[in-house]
Amino acid sequence: LTNPSSTMQHSSDAPLDNLTIGQVASIRKATWDLLPKCKDFLASLVKLDTTNPPGRHYTECAELIGGTLTRLGYRVEYIKVPTDELPILAPKGEGLPRVNVIGRLDGTESASGKTLHANGHFDAVPIGTLENWKYPPFGAEIHNGRMYGRGTADQKSGIAAQVGVISNRHSARC
Repeated sequence: LTNPSSTMQHSSDAPLDNLTIGQVASIRKATWDLLPKCKDFLASLVKLDTTNPPGRHYTECAELIGGTLTRLGYRVEYIKVPTDELPILAPKGEGLPRVNVIGRLDGTESASGKTLHANGHFDAVPIGTLENWKYPPFGAEIHNGRMYGRGTADQKSGIAAQVGVISNRHSARC
């Protein structure tokens, strides 16, 4: 990211569809301002060991996401996989709960009727050999401007970015 107060023009500053250069600048500034909260949210997600198999801490991770969405004004619903289906859907999951979180935000009467849908997953692949890790896999440590840990590339970072985008709609007045 570049500092939004910079006067440098970039080719990406050109209007996007019906956005003006001023609106794009507003979005960039709001995004820059939200970056610390987004990093904190990502760190909270990464620190939850959701390695699959077996899939521990899924409920806690879903509740972290749901709680964040609730604070942003979304109606949140948790969908639990029925326990009798767990052996079929998650055979190596040791019977641990599988939880999906859905956040909905009603539009306004003047809204276009369009829907924005974002999704992701918060399970992470096994860490392999711990000694091969330079930084703790669930530490969410930042070194040289990069966060390290399971989920920082796939896909807890995607969830954090999506939540950042929807929270940005409150900050960027377009």
